[in-house]
Amino acid sequence: MTLKEFIEKYGDIDICSLFTEDAITQIRPVTVPEKRKPMPGDTIEWEGIKWRVLDPEYLEEDGDENGIFVIAEEPFHDEQIFDDKWNDYEASEIRGILVDYLNDNNFDTDALISHKVDLIADNGDDLYGYVYDKLFLISCDEYRKYRKYIPKYDTYWWTCTPWNCGRGACSARCVLPSGTVSSSSAGGGYGCVPACIIKESAYHHASGTAGSVEG
Repeated sequence: MTLKEFIEKYGDIDICSLFTEDAITQIRPVTVPEKRKPMPGDTIEWEGIKWRVLDPEYLEEDGDENGIFVIAEEPFHDEQIFDDKWNDYEASEIRGILVDYLNDNNFDTDALISHKVDLIADNGDDLYGYVYDKLFLISCDEYRKYRKYIPKYDTYWWTCTPWNCGRGACSARCVLPSGTVSSSSAGGGYGCVPACIIKESAYHHASGTAGSVEG
């Protein structure tokens, strides 16, 4: 029987009457599962860059929205000096490069949470205080906290932590390919491995569900 013939013969029938009450109550909407949320150690892609997830539910001090704390899967630069004069991250050349990178590469800065970068020295001196940045180097304390999720890069790479503070201080903490924390003259050419905190809302919206996740 064609559709036309069916309509001509049964057009005045209530379609719902063809189903039993039990059959109707068993009809349920189809739920399409979302991609799972990123987990620590996952690799995600955002702004065309691959990032390693350190904390998928990071809440900044005095913050009001969770973010995804990530670090670059590969260094942005392999031989970048910290600074040619001293080891204060706030005034350093390497920080200036990260600021320029945000401005020159059309990053969606509104999607990033400003992070309090603690510049306390390895010996506990807090002379340099802290800065707030959206793209930054992690501190030694953050490295220790998230070490098991951070890639082992093929090069030495800088943290933002000074060895000591004050006039003439020129040593900063770095990480070796083995994962060992060391220190070096700020004029040395090491890896620049930035981190950032992506707003959960912005990341999920941009990626449709939970983005590209490589477990």
